[in-house]
Amino acid sequence: ATTRHDATLALGEALSGAAAAGLLAARLAPLSPELTAAESAAIARAVDLYRDAATVLAQLVGSAPDADTTATATTTAANALAAWGDLVSPPQAAAPILSRAAAMYEEAVALESPEGSSSGGEDLLSALWNLADARVKCAECAANSGGHESAHTTFEASFAS
Repeated sequence: ATTRHDATLALGEALSGAAAAGLLAARLAPLSPELTAAESAAIARAVDLYRDAATVLAQLVGSAPDADTTATATTTAANALAAWGDLVSPPQAAAPILSRAAAMYEEAVALESPEGSSSGGEDLLSALWNLADARVKCAECAANSGGHESAHTTFEASFAS
């Protein structure tokens, strides 16, 4: 039977999927001024959808009935945050979103570690890869904002896990 948790997870995944599909659809035409306007509108919609997905999924993380649902919700929330952060500018605005994504990926790594996981090593490898990617993006935001020392420290931490 479908539970409220299943429905919440499906909602978060659907919101993220709608955001990605909207971005893709806006980019499928030949380059033109109309395409640029359509892509800008699609980005604005995707930002809202990814934000909503991250919110819904983060709420599920705290109330999930089992470890598998918690791991899936954590990873999916982190993916939504990372995608949202990729679309936000300037870097100062994206940095806190990407930092939240990195924190969620850290949780996913802990959930997927051999001690905490009921799944195979593929999920752990994916979580580690996504964590490193989110940390590099955080470092890029810091560098673009003039925080070169912070960028260096964050970049080094990207590959320390």
